[in-house]
Amino acid sequence: MTYLHYKLIHFFLFLFQAVSCPVCTAVSRGNERSPPQLHARPRLPAYLGGDWVSGRCEPRPLGLFLRRRMHFRAGDRSWIGVYNYFSEPTCTQRTVDAVASGRYELGRADDSLVAGATPVQLRVERASVTVWDSSISRDLQADPPCGAPDLWQVGVQNDLSLSPGCALLGIGVPNLDYDIVRVDMDDWGSALLYFGQPDTDNKRRGPDERPTSYQLPLLRCRGGPPSLPGSGKSLVDGAGLSGAAALAGGSYILALGLSAALASAVILRKR
Repeated sequence: MTYLHYKLIHFFLFLFQAVSCPVCTAVSRGNERSPPQLHARPRLPAYLGGDWVSGRCEPRPLGLFLRRRMHFRAGDRSWIGVYNYFSEPTCTQRTVDAVASGRYELGRADDSLVAGATPVQLRVERASVTVWDSSISRDLQADPPCGAPDLWQVGVQNDLSLSPGCALLGIGVPNLDYDIVRVDMDDWGSALLYFGQPDTDNKRRGPDERPTSYQLPLLRCRGGPPSLPGSGKSLVDGAGLSGAAALAGGSYILALGLSAALASAVILRKR
């Protein structure tokens, strides 16, 4: 019974006191003979086009926290992901940053084992990483498969597109990630985009091993693509690469199921 020895490495989402919650009221008044009547939301098509951002600082394994920004173009099925890891729950102290881009392909909704989900394949064709923590920088400098030692300097962006990636960070280029998505709407009419929950063991998933639960939703942005910190450029314009596969100079770490690799391989080595 190995679960008896399992140690928690992940924070749950924080709880808050509900002021006005019709669902909470209906559940509290229900009982076995008269269960609450909760109406299912209509199923929305998985239209990913547009810009999506994290609505809050998201907890990740081993005390890491994350903010995500993603841009999808429905025309040429291209995507860009901007990810930022932090060491504390207010998301102010950056640790490692990355930008990734590539193509995506949606499957048939009926093929998913999760109700309301649509299978999606995210291909990572380009990726860059910026390290903001000196201890992580030293670890990467000592790991030959992650490139030349002089590449990993604090605050310097490193393009991994011309290499196989970095095993220590769990990043492979190119890489194909089998995931699920769901588009929904909150009580105020704002569009939500759910991706599958990454595997904390960082196992490579096949097409028949997709997630069975969701991460926190991303919120659709209003207006144009968000700008990257300090660059003055939009997420799409980035570095002027072909099509929408722009690899912007900026910040953030790949979150396609790779947070566990970063935490266990780097954070534990710091202790």
